[in-house]
Amino acid sequence: MVLATAFVGLFVVLDLAVTWSHYASVLTLYHNYSTATNDTHRAGYVAAANYASAMLTSPLEIVYAIVTLSFGILLTGFVMLRGAFNKITAYLGLATGILGILSLTGLSLIIIGNALFATAWLFFVAYRLYRLAQE
Repeated sequence: MVLATAFVGLFVVLDLAVTWSHYASVLTLYHNYSTATNDTHRAGYVAAANYASAMLTSPLEIVYAIVTLSFGILLTGFVMLRGAFNKITAYLGLATGILGILSLTGLSLIIIGNALFATAWLFFVAYRLYRLAQE
């Protein structure tokens, strides 16, 4: 679980530091582009936005935004197989992790599947934790 927690923490740091900062850059540069008064300034803003856009469309962004978290969930799923969680929850975690790693292929269906399985896994985890708190 320590390794799983480390990967979830790595996801948080990378997603906040890299992914969301690039989204903010694109939005700021778009605002600056729309208020620019000449073509020279607009060209500069487009050039600057190309870097942020390239980062957000690169395979590395998939690693930062999907794979690191999914690997943490995969490891958690293995731990759940022997813990207080039912097998469905554990297998959802395993499937989420595998789909997250397969998302490196860039196939939209796999990425959407990862998001759906992660949502279902979180629901099952939350339900079990709620039940444990009631006992």
